[in-house]
Amino acid sequence: MVAVGLLYRHGYFNQYLDADGWQRERYPDLNPHSLPLRRLEIDGEPATVSVDLAGAQVACQIWKADVGRVPLLLLDTDHPRNAQADREVTDRLYGGDTEHRLRQELVLGIGGVRALRPAIAMGEVPATPELFHSNEGHAGFLQLERVRSLINDDGLSFDEAVEAARAGVLFTTHTPVPAGIDKFPADLMRRYLPDVAASCGVSRPRPRPGPAHARPARAVQRGRARPAAVSACQRRVPAARAGLAPDVLRAVARPARGGDSDHVGDQRCPRLDVDRSRDGRPVRAPPRAGLAGQPAGLGPRRRDHRRRLWRARERARERMLGRVRSAVRAQVQRRGERATALEWTDDIGDPAR
Repeated sequence: MVAVGLLYRHGYFNQYLDADGWQRERYPDLNPHSLPLRRLEIDGEPATVSVDLAGAQVACQIWKADVGRVPLLLLDTDHPRNAQADREVTDRLYGGDTEHRLRQELVLGIGGVRALRPAIAMGEVPATPELFHSNEGHAGFLQLERVRSLINDDGLSFDEAVEAARAGVLFTTHTPVPAGIDKFPADLMRRYLPDVAASCGVSRPRPRPGPAHARPARAVQRGRARPAAVSACQRRVPAARAGLAPDVLRAVARPARGGDSDHVGDQRCPRLDVDRSRDGRPVRAPPRAGLAGQPAGLGPRRRDHRRRLWRARERARERMLGRVRSAVRAQVQRRGERATALEWTDDIGDPAR
């Protein structure tokens, strides 16, 4: 197993409340040489892969972290060979506009697949991956690079490459709502993907099979191009489908697909995996975990079961309030408040106050 991601030079932001109560973000300035990372090098120079971003060949250096027995490769565009705008592609998580997000996902998807090759050749990754997993659509462009490689390196036709790539990818999501799906305008996609399409031998959009293709898109009827959802593109061209979405989420998940499976019946809706716990069971607070699944019984047993459930609920609430009070107290102290002025934080969430 090998993991691939981006090295954000400003990392995850830290949230805090200012003196007026507004949420603010603080971005750290990370030096990768001071982190448990190692840059892959060839003859003393950084090992890089190149990704085309709207005509610019952006060099991505590769850093490696060992997470237990799993190698983690991180791509970094902060390279002297790149223009300043290109060096900032991997600046921070959840930052920038739609175009910046697209550039990050192209580096992650296309560059991530390409980074595996030098890492394997250098012995940093033990074997060539046979199955690719993408959570959400963030790494969805990896399928384009896999199709391109199968066509140019293995001599497959476009349709054969699509089927081969489809058989080796797993797509999951933990945000099955429209707001959690990245969508990019068609004109932006045309700026960034023509070289990828040309390398696959595709000069124009190919029709989608099935009843969905016969139905004109509403956005096109209004005279404007429909935005492309990366998660839908990954499932459509090409992604593996297996199993079903849980019934409770299927109705919510369908609008997030952007019409990708409107012609498919509810019981055949392609799977949308949902993050729960690592063993697949729902995550419960520890006090209630022991009560889940126990029969309530009748009479006195039922009343005792309800009392135990209520006590477990109260204990979980107290732990939650304790964490909230500690977090608020720490934020107020960072703003310079005196310790004697923090008594009010002990009353947060108290219904009697």
